[in-house]
Amino acid sequence: MTTAAKCIELDLKELRNGINDSPIIFVDQIDDNNFHLEAAISGPNSTPYQGGVFLLDIKLTEEFPFAPPQSVTFKRAMMHPNVDECGKFISNLLTKEKWLPSMTLKAILEHVWARLAVPDIDSEQCDPTRAPLYQADKKLFEDQALYWSQIMQQSPPITTPIKTMQLKEVPLDGRRRKKLSLCSLPIRLTLEILLILLLFVPAIMFLMKWPTAKSFIHGKVLSKTRLAPASDGLESWSNPPVKTVRAYRLFDITNHMDIMTKTNNPMVEFQETIPMHYRVVIKKNNVEWLNDHKNIHYSVERIFTREGEFNETILNQEGAFVDILRVMFRTKFNRVADSVFYILGGNNAFNHSKAVDKLEGYISPLFAAISARMQGPNREKYGFIYRYNGSNGFNFTIDTGLDQSTNKGRVVDFASEYTSFETKASDWQTTFFDGLTFPPLGNPTTRKVINVFQPDFCRPVQLRYNRTVSMFGIDQVHEYVLKLVDYESCPQMDETCPEADKLDITKCLSSEIPPETVFLTKPHMYGHNSSATNVAFTPDADKHESTIYFEPLSGTPLLAQLRIQLNANAWIDRIKVSEDGTTNPTNSRAVRRFIPMMWIDQRITLNDETLNRLKRVSGILQKGHSAHQSLKLVYILVALFSTVAIIVVIELLLWRRQQKINRRFLHQSNDQEKSLLSHTLTTSPMTA
Repeated sequence: MTTAAKCIELDLKELRNGINDSPIIFVDQIDDNNFHLEAAISGPNSTPYQGGVFLLDIKLTEEFPFAPPQSVTFKRAMMHPNVDECGKFISNLLTKEKWLPSMTLKAILEHVWARLAVPDIDSEQCDPTRAPLYQADKKLFEDQALYWSQIMQQSPPITTPIKTMQLKEVPLDGRRRKKLSLCSLPIRLTLEILLILLLFVPAIMFLMKWPTAKSFIHGKVLSKTRLAPASDGLESWSNPPVKTVRAYRLFDITNHMDIMTKTNNPMVEFQETIPMHYRVVIKKNNVEWLNDHKNIHYSVERIFTREGEFNETILNQEGAFVDILRVMFRTKFNRVADSVFYILGGNNAFNHSKAVDKLEGYISPLFAAISARMQGPNREKYGFIYRYNGSNGFNFTIDTGLDQSTNKGRVVDFASEYTSFETKASDWQTTFFDGLTFPPLGNPTTRKVINVFQPDFCRPVQLRYNRTVSMFGIDQVHEYVLKLVDYESCPQMDETCPEADKLDITKCLSSEIPPETVFLTKPHMYGHNSSATNVAFTPDADKHESTIYFEPLSGTPLLAQLRIQLNANAWIDRIKVSEDGTTNPTNSRAVRRFIPMMWIDQRITLNDETLNRLKRVSGILQKGHSAHQSLKLVYILVALFSTVAIIVVIELLLWRRQQKINRRFLHQSNDQEKSLLSHTLTTSPMTA
């Protein structure tokens, strides 16, 4: 007898002597073969197998007990995670890697019995088709195990495999098990919770933090435009990132002889000169900080240079232009002027000369006579540009906005060096700005009007809010239009003030000239009854309206098209023309005529670098605002609850589907099972 056979004999003897207190019912040889045994164990309590008797077929090898059994197989169909469809018992302890020589037959059978009580589904030693079902729905699995246990206890032992589920529906490879484990309920719920957190936590955080972020961005922008010593705002204020070009068009009075000779006051007819363009660079000199940096005092220097080509046609264009020096000098005499006036001023109220000289300077006998009475710099010649070119003629003191940003640029006082005119904020019933420094406007705008003090005219003009538009790649830009509001008739200068057709600016030319000698209007009297002037004006909105576009947050002008017109309310003395072409005064009473002198078209454009920075900031704010408006808390909560509800519904549908699949797997039987059940119904129960 071999060593293996002797060991088996000893194990069998041990089992027969100690079987009473064990779940092992019996063990015996098949055909007196020690290596082929039949055994029976009872089902563990509190399990689907309770009360059942389970027959086992055990095959041992010649290497036993140094090698595990060749197989341990249930002789009836068995529904258990560690039993395959052929009834073979699967356990890692019965593999060569985990086998212990100390394992006896009794230990093997008790191990099988223990696995019936507590299945092993965590190791690879389990049935790949049944273990996932056990994990998916343990109660359903145990119900089916109880069902099969009861059925099989009434049927005879079988020697051929009985399939309890279709393998094509649950593949046998490890990849399928891995997929099933990844799709398990705990993992799905974890992933779904993470998805909800990823979707809604950032949205809720954004909704709560956007106002703070918006204020932070506002603060950063305002800090860049803040007027303070050694600041970025001071640098951009001292050297504005803009290009300013002025176009001057003079009115050549084509029927000037009719106006001076005819008594029926014919309509003034004219032809505009070709526009002459000048680049204007504005410098702020003599800067002085006052009142703990709350105010800043400075002088304005303007440098005019020719812009573009000044060809022979432009340089040589001539015409009959009203002589402003003669107009001012004429106011010193009565309506019937004496001979002294004609000796110095001549007979002709219109000076035939080159247009460019009217701007860049000229000398006449009348200028030589009155130049000594002129104030300020640049008195060697007289010209509209020459007079102001390269001199520090205007002196402002303004609020820096350190205490309140909305006051930045507010004029505290002003004085002109060209006349004796000076003023201070306490003289006015309204607030006005220097026209070179603007406060933040807000969005929507907090300022319906911006009253700007014009140093050339010694009075404020009004920029009135018109609309908010999308321009320059910025979603919201405030458009303001120029309004000529007379502060004397409407001192509060708010948006309710009517616009005047003309403003008297005489005192800004000379304090010795009587009022209503020089007027400021819109070009061609645009927006008003031009026929009342008896001048052949042709107003046009595209050519003559003034607009300025502001970036709301910083108050930066993005584009300005400012257009104004200078007019003389001149005394016209009647003259007569002799046969030889000479002219002589008629010594009759002079009449007042409204004569246009020139109109100025000034275009201010912001440089691309600054504009692009503002576009980026505006884009961030606009997208953030749109997202914030869209992500209302109530919308987020509705979306959150809707998402949770959808997930719950999907989980319920998946659960029901899994239940159906499990039932189909567990109830699906092959032809052998059907014949077995049919045989069971026609035979009497057999004991185990």
